Amino acid sequence: MTTKGIDISKHNGKIDFKKVKAAGIDFAMIRAGFGQSTVDDRFHGNIKGAQAHGIKCGVYWFSYAYTPQMARKEAAKCLDTIKGYRLQYPVAFDFEYASVEYAKSEGVHITKEIASQIADEFLSTVAAGYDVALYANIDYLKNYFTDAVKSKYPLWLAAYRDTEPSHGQVIWQHTECGRVDGIRGAVDLNISHMTVNKRPTAGGDDTVDITLPVLRRGSKGNTVTAVQQLLAAKGYKSGKTDGIFGANTEAAVKRFQTANGLTADGIVGKNTYTKLLK
Repeated sequence: MTTKGIDISKHNGKIDFKKVKAAGIDFAMIRAGFGQSTVDDRFHGNIKGAQAHGIKCGVYWFSYAYTPQMARKEAAKCLDTIKGYRLQYPVAFDFEYASVEYAKSEGVHITKEIASQIADEFLSTVAAGYDVALYANIDYLKNYFTDAVKSKYPLWLAAYRDTEPSHGQVIWQHTECGRVDGIRGAVDLNISHMTVNKRPTAGGDDTVDITLPVLRRGSKGNTVTAVQQLLAAKGYKSGKTDGIFGANTEAAVKRFQTANGLTADGIVGKNTYTKLLK
């Protein structure tokens, strides 16, 4: 299942979320802030407005960190900023060209190892309480993040093109020139391959939303690891439990789907999750 979304910040101005929802937007990735201390001026208004109109939300934090210690402080500020909000989409770490230029102005050359350490520090800190994702374009995915980090965290990929590339991404930001009713000017548009399931709370009667990515060949990360473990526990071993959705995992998923009366397409979506989690 794919859904349409936007990512927004104060630069998008005041947004009419009723019109945005009516335009078919299902989710919003909202900038919570940047650096070690700055909250986006419109963050609280944006997330309250979006959620009031049934738009599912995730957030992102723009990083200016050039040491793991700085990234940890950014994560702490992010967590403090978003506390009290229920998120259906991930908290994303956003490290871009401006991040590298800022480090350069401070006399620090950002290598792949440094960028990966920074990303891992931020995301591992936030992951204790939230789903997380790494935001990157194809250039940064190749030149600034190690395989270890890329395999550990779900990917929110920026790639402005008509045909979606295949990097195992859970969200694809496909243009920065979109138009959506309710937003003045251009806005970033996204397509999500994630699905929102329900599970009971500890209290019993209430439910909370949990966001699970649709997994297929090429997907990577902690959710793939969890699916591999669930498959093995039910007798459908997929080889190594390594967080990489390869041919063996796909074959195990197909066997499980066939045995449970599901379409054997090798893709882990809502119906397959439901059976796995029983």
